[in-house]
Amino acid sequence: MDFHEIVETRRRIRRYQPDQVSDEIIQKLIDAARHAPSADNIQPWEFAIVRDRQVREKFSS
Repeated sequence: MDFHEIVETRRRIRRYQPDQVSDEIIQKLIDAARHAPSADNIQPWEFAIVRDRQVREKFSS
């Protein structure tokens, strides 16, 4: 899948399945995010993995 196909076929997700995301997938996502470019290569990354539903709801309000 090339970049233009990804952009053209993107969609909004308004509801998510309640399934837990595996540690392996989370690690892959963090690794991908760490490799993203940053201004002046300052890499100001901070990640928080929140699995507790009540805590996630506090973040979203």
